[in-house]
Amino acid sequence: MLQNMINHHVTLQKIEVLFNYAITLFAAVSLSFAATVEGVSYGRNQTVSNARVSN
Repeated sequence: MLQNMINHHVTLQKIEVLFNYAITLFAAVSLSFAATVEGVSYGRNQTVSNARVSN
């Protein structure tokens, strides 16, 4: 009985670790994606304003 509980607890811990890892990974991907999108739109805005200035 106790052994089963211990095994069950270890399994839960493994699941928790994987879950935390997945969340962290997802957050990192979301952040880098957002940064990329922001960087691209910022670059586009810079190009547009530079073109306006030179004309």
